[in-house]
Order: sequence, then C-alpha cells, then structure tokens
Amino acid sequence: MGHSRVVMGAALVTLSLAAGCAADTGGTASTPSASASTSVPPPSVTATPTPTPTPSPSPTALASVILVCGNLDDDIDYLPQEVPVALDGTPNFTSLWEQQFGCDTGMGDGTVTEAVAVETPLQQAVVALGRKIGYGEYGDESDSDAQILYSVFQGCGSNEPDDYYATSKDLSDGQVDEIRLWMTLCPDHPKRKSGARPSRRRRKRGRPRRAATASTTARTWSHPR
Repeated sequence: MGHSRVVMGAALVTLSLAAGCAADTGGTASTPSASASTSVPPPSVTATPTPTPTPSPSPTALASVILVCGNLDDDIDYLPQEVPVALDGTPNFTSLWEQQFGCDTGMGDGTVTEAVAVETPLQQAVVALGRKIGYGEYGDESDSDAQILYSVFQGCGSNEPDDYYATSKDLSDGQVDEIRLWMTLCPDHPKRKSGARPSRRRRKRGRPRRAATASTTARTWSHPR
C-alpha cells in the first residue's frame, strides 16, 4: 500500500507538471499584438503664387525741351528754360512767353544739347517742312532731324518785346516759308497777329547760321495768305 501511494503521488505530480506546461504553451489565449500604426501623410505644400507685376504708369507727356533764353536789354542772363511737351508733340510755351525772352542756345554755356527727339506726327511734319526749306542749326544737310526740330523750338520760344520787328512787305519768299514752319509748331504765339518775329542775338559759339534764317532776320507772325 505504501508503495502504491508513492507511485500515485509521483504520477499526480507528473500530470500536474504536464498540465502546467500545456498551459504555458497554448493552453490559454495569447495576448493580441498591438495594431499596426496608421501612416501620417506628409504636410501638403502650398505653392507660392507668382506675384503679378505692377504695370508701369502710362506716360502723360513727352520729355520737356530745354531752351536757353534771356533778355540782354534788361540785363537778364541767358539761362536754361523748360518747355513742357504733350504726348502728341504740342509744346507749351505759355510760361516762357510770359517772361518775354529771346532764345538762343548759343548764348549759353554749351551744356544744353540742341536736339529734340522726333516722336510724333506733328514733329515729323515740322521736320519735313524744315528740311524742305533748308531750316536748321546750320541750314544744310548736316542738320539732323533732331537739330531741325530744336531750331524751330528756339524760334517759337522767343518773345522779346523791345526787339526790331519787320512787316509783311519786308519778307522774302524764304522768310514766308519760315513763318509757316513756326506756326506749324506754335500757332498760338503772342506775335501771330499784332507783331513780327524779332531777330535773335549773335551766337557766342559754333558756326554762324546761314544768312537768311530766323536767327538773323526779323519776321512777321501774321500768317501768309
């Protein structure tokens, strides 16, 4: 009997150990594994909008023309004077005419360029007529279009009250052509009805102008008929 108890006890111990091992190897439910992590998309990149270029403001006028004007009779030195020019090429001599100056760049210090860019139909018409009658800085083919136009600006800018004036009976055919030329650019000149175009002062530098031009001969501002 004693031996049988020992054997049975050993068997029970063996079964108990076997059952424990079975439990360790799958007898109970295994712990579920952690769920897979959810992937996070990268942050979206917002495209930077291309800046809209600011349009340049439209020009409201052409570049002003600088004349050299003064009045030696009144001891007023010849100095640069600005003449505004509209987009269509029409000059505004109003302020200059009010000062009653004569204009001649040759009386200045030589720093003002005697040229005006030809940009509009009006300016082209002035230059075409000026070239046709031989008018300009030197009155020959060496004059550029820009020099011819500048010379007409000088003629239009002068408005001296005390200079000598000629009458229409004193005018040559060439002088009549020059009046038409001036009136193409500045038809509102103060002398257009009542007076005559004064002669200009002798130039201080450069080649002399041709003998029968606006620089040396008085003109009427009455429009030739």
